[in-house]
Amino acid sequence: MSVSTPSLPPLLCMKSGKTYSLYTYKNEWNAKLGRSYRIPSSTKAVGKIKEGASLGEIVWKDDFIEQHPELNDFIAFRNGEVIGVSSQYLFYFTIRCY
Repeated sequence: MSVSTPSLPPLLCMKSGKTYSLYTYKNEWNAKLGRSYRIPSSTKAVGKIKEGASLGEIVWKDDFIEQHPELNDFIAFRNGEVIGVSSQYLFYFTIRCY
């Protein structure tokens, strides 16, 4: 059985009250400023991290699971491992055993 890691859109983790929520977003390039920026209306909540921690197991929202049904086969985690100088955290996927 061959299983591939889910391909997801860019994810942003932000504290919202006592929990950390995950959001998808879209960027656009601003040629005048010479940088990209996040389009405010494109940000959409897609899940949260269990137990109010900034790292740990992710609980996806049902509508995001509908868009990415392959996530049902995995347990997803936001790990403390950082890649690059931009402090991007890695997401890990473990095959769900039934």
